[in-house]
Formats: sequence, structure tokens, C-alpha cells
Amino acid sequence: MAEIINATYRDGAFVPEQPLLFPPGTRVELVVKSVTTASTSGAEALRQHTPPTEEQLDSFNAICDEIGQKVRGFKPMTRDELHERH
Repeated sequence: MAEIINATYRDGAFVPEQPLLFPPGTRVELVVKSVTTASTSGAEALRQHTPPTEEQLDSFNAICDEIGQKVRGFKPMTRDELHERH
């Protein structure tokens, strides 16, 4: 049985927003994902964002360059060539 349960982390424990239907002592598996509420301002969201490191930027640029090389060598098919494939 899988459920999505919204909770708030307080004093070292997850406090569910609504009562749970599990009997006491039920073992569960938690997959925790932080959520941003609608009350979070744009400025606050920007403060929480960490910019990429130089290493991450270099890696991204290298991938873009590699893909760019492959794309530059790509010859798109003409309309006639596309119709001949059928």
C-alpha cells in the first residue's frame, strides 16, 4: 500500500498533517522530498538556490561542445528523402 503523506519535520520527528490509518507499530518506508510552499517568496527561493560550481559549469560546457560537434555533422534529410523511407 502506498500513500503520499504530507508532514512537517519538528523536533527530530516527522509530524503528519493528517491522522494516519496505520496501526501502531507498523513499519513503513519513507521517501522524503522537501517541498516549497506557495507562501515561499521569490526572493527566499533565490536565496535557497546555490549556483553551480566552476567544475559543474566546465562539465556542462564540455557536454554541450560534444553534442554540438555531433549536431554540426548531422545532415537533415530532404522532404523527398523522408518520403522515400516509407
